[in-house]
Amino acid sequence: MSTTRFNAQTKLAPEVWNYLYVLLGFVLAIAGDIIQMLELDSTYSLVTYAIVIGIASWLILFNRQVQLTLNWLRTKHEQAWR
Repeated sequence: MSTTRFNAQTKLAPEVWNYLYVLLGFVLAIAGDIIQMLELDSTYSLVTYAIVIGIASWLILFNRQVQLTLNWLRTKHEQAWR
């Protein structure tokens, strides 16, 4: 049984990266507010925020499937505003 591997590399434009960085900033700001509202000890808050930073950074900056989905959402949003 043979399998064919499809290896397509999509390069993201600079404006997409700007969108991803802004989105990451909003995600981290909202997560920081939510963690602050939980009123945990400072140690638990820092650990929780570090975990959220790691997961959000990995998803938004390094996960290609999430990047392409966010790019698709961005283009749909731009088309809706035209």
